[in-house]
Amino acid sequence: MNDNGVASEPVPNPTEQLAHYIANLRLEDVPADVVAEAKRFVLDLTACVGAAARSEIGPLSTELARILGSGSEASVAGSAQRFTVAAAAYANGRLGNSMDFEEAYPSGVHFGCGAFAAALAIAEARKLSGREFLLAVIAGYELGGRISEACGTYLKVENGQVVGLPDVWGIATCVVFAAVGAAAKALNFDTPLIAQAFGIAGSNTPVPIGAKWSVEVDLPNTKYCDTGWCTLAGVFGALSAEAGSTAIPTLLDGPRGLFRMTAIMEPDFDALLDRLGERWLLRDIMYKPWPCCRWMHYPLTALEHLLEQHTIVPEDIEEIVIETNFCAMSERFLNPNPSNFISRQFSYPHATAMRLLNVPPGEQWLSANVDNDPRVRRLRDCVKVVEHARASEFLESMEKSSDRIVKYMPSAIVLRTRTDTFRAESDYAWGDPWNAETRWGDKELADKVSALLPPHGAHELLEKVKTLETQPDIGFIASALRSAAEIRDE
Repeated sequence: MNDNGVASEPVPNPTEQLAHYIANLRLEDVPADVVAEAKRFVLDLTACVGAAARSEIGPLSTELARILGSGSEASVAGSAQRFTVAAAAYANGRLGNSMDFEEAYPSGVHFGCGAFAAALAIAEARKLSGREFLLAVIAGYELGGRISEACGTYLKVENGQVVGLPDVWGIATCVVFAAVGAAAKALNFDTPLIAQAFGIAGSNTPVPIGAKWSVEVDLPNTKYCDTGWCTLAGVFGALSAEAGSTAIPTLLDGPRGLFRMTAIMEPDFDALLDRLGERWLLRDIMYKPWPCCRWMHYPLTALEHLLEQHTIVPEDIEEIVIETNFCAMSERFLNPNPSNFISRQFSYPHATAMRLLNVPPGEQWLSANVDNDPRVRRLRDCVKVVEHARASEFLESMEKSSDRIVKYMPSAIVLRTRTDTFRAESDYAWGDPWNAETRWGDKELADKVSALLPPHGAHELLEKVKTLETQPDIGFIASALRSAAEIRDE
C-alpha cells in the first residue's frame, strides 16, 4: 500500500476474481435493503429514459437505433417499432444519460444506464423473468461501481486542496463494464466466459475524452462519452463471447492492464475487490431531483431550503451568489447563455433560474423554448459563482484518503432582493443516502416516476416493480418505455 491507501502493486487475477463473483452471484445472496435499492434504481432509470424520449435527443436516438437494426427483439423508449438487441441497448443506454437526470455514484460518475439498458435489452429478447433481470441489474451496477472506484474520482489534489482535473480522464470504462456485467449475468455465463466478455468489451472501451470535453462550453450531445456506445460495447462483448469470439481474458490484470490503458496510473485494486459479496455499492446510490450535473445539486439543495422557509419573488431578485467547489467553476458551469440541450445541464445560471421559476424538472427544464423567456435571461444574468470557504473539506471524508468517493460537498447560495438578503448552506444534496434529511425512499422515487411517465405506464410500473422478482417477464417495463413519448396529463 502507498501512503494514500492505494494499492501500489496490482493484486493477482482481478479479472478472474470479478468474473467469478458475477458468475456465482445469486439473488438469495443479496441483502433485502440492496434488493429494494435495486428496484428503486430500476424505477429511476425507467423514468429518466422515458422522459429523455420526449427531449430533443429522443428522435436522434431512435434514428441511430435504426442504423443498428430494426427487428423484433427489443424496445426503444418512445418508439412503437421494435429493434435488435444491439439497437435497443444503444438507444436506451444513451437516453439514460442524455438529460443528466439519472442516478450518480459518489466517485463522480454515471454508469447505471449501462447496467439498466443492457439488462433490459437482453431480458426482453431472451424472455427472461423479472428475477433474472433484477439480478443482472444488480451484477452490472456492482461491477460498474467497483471499476469506477478503482479509477478514482478524477480530481487532482495537492496539499489537501483540489486544484483541478487530471490531464487525461474519462468515465466510459465503468459504463462499459456495468453493461457487460449485466449482460453476462443475464446470459448466465460461467467464470471463463465472463472473463472473455470482459476482454472483448474492455478492448472496445472508448478513449477517455473527459479532459478535452471539460474545457468546452458549447457541449456536444454525446457528452463526456456516448453512454449508448458504451452500453453497446458491453452487450456486444457478451454476445460475441457467447458466439465464440475470444479476447484477452486477463484484461484488468497487471501493470499493463486496462486501467493503465485508460491513463489510470495508480488504480485502487483494494476498492475493486474489497469484500465482494459483503460491501454493496447500491447502498451509496445518489438520486437526482433536477436534470443537471450532480455537483450543482448541492447549492440547489440550499436554494430549496430557502424556498421552503421564505416567500421569494423571482422578479425581486437582484443578485444570486453560488458558493461551490473549485472543480465546479469552469466556464461551462458559469455560462449564463447555454446554447444547447447539454450546455443547459452544466450551467449554474440556467439551473438556478429553472428552479426559481418552478419549471418542472424534466425535458421542459432543458428545452430551447426557455431561452426565449425574458425572466429566464434576467435571472441567469443575476448569477455569479465563487468558491465556498470550506470547498475542499470533503476530501477529509474520502474513504482511505484515496480520492475514491465524495460523500458530501460544502456549498451555499445567497439571494439578494431589493429589500433582503437570504443565505443557506448544504453539505449534502437531496437524494444523498448518507443523511436522513436528504435520503430518498419509495415515495420520492414514486413521485419522480409519476412526474415523468404517462399515468397508465407509471401506475403499472410502480405496482409491478414492487414484486419484480416474482414477475414472469419485464414486458411492463418495455411497454412503459415504448409509450413514454405520449403527452402526459398536466
